[in-house]
Amino acid sequence: MPFCPKCGSEYQDGVKFCAKCGGNLDGSVAPVPVNQGPGFFQKILDTKDITATFDPADINAGKAMSILAYCALLAYILVGWIFGGFLALIVCAGMLVAPCIIAKKSKFLQYHLSMIFPALLGVMAVNVVEGFLSAKLYWFVYSAILTGTWNEFAAGFVAVILAWFVHIIFMAVPVLILIAGLVNAIKGKAKDLPLVGGFKFTFTK
Repeated sequence: MPFCPKCGSEYQDGVKFCAKCGGNLDGSVAPVPVNQGPGFFQKILDTKDITATFDPADINAGKAMSILAYCALLAYILVGWIFGGFLALIVCAGMLVAPCIIAKKSKFLQYHLSMIFPALLGVMAVNVVEGFLSAKLYWFVYSAILTGTWNEFAAGFVAVILAWFVHIIFMAVPVLILIAGLVNAIKGKAKDLPLVGGFKFTFTK
């Protein structure tokens, strides 16, 4: 068997490039690998990272409250889905009190809170749109089934299931964004939230 002139490895006749080193075995030009760019979702998740600009001690000081702040928004979504928006606001506000009080002591916490409040406004806006569409869908489906079958239980059951499905679809993106922020806070990273990171609330001393 012939040997590769570059690395000395054996190769079978007819092979154009060495399997070990990629060396040219027949005088032709080696193929250049195509450098594929990041995918759509990778571009969204690969946000600006400024962790290196923060003091590690400051990150440790603000990490716990940053985690609590993201949990507050996730609690707002969960409680709002189960018990309604008013109770959700009370729970969320109560959980955000401590992070807001301690914010002056940690720039890392301020950084995450600066995205928490725009994210909260975004979630509330999505809730309004989703609530309107869910209500319209509920009564449309309920009326259609009730008119066709006169079965009130079946009409209500199907309408509720569809309304919940709409809620899940609408809230999936906010939940994923907040989970990304929560993971960043847990890891002690100062990375912008996907889609929301460009809108920040400025803290003043």
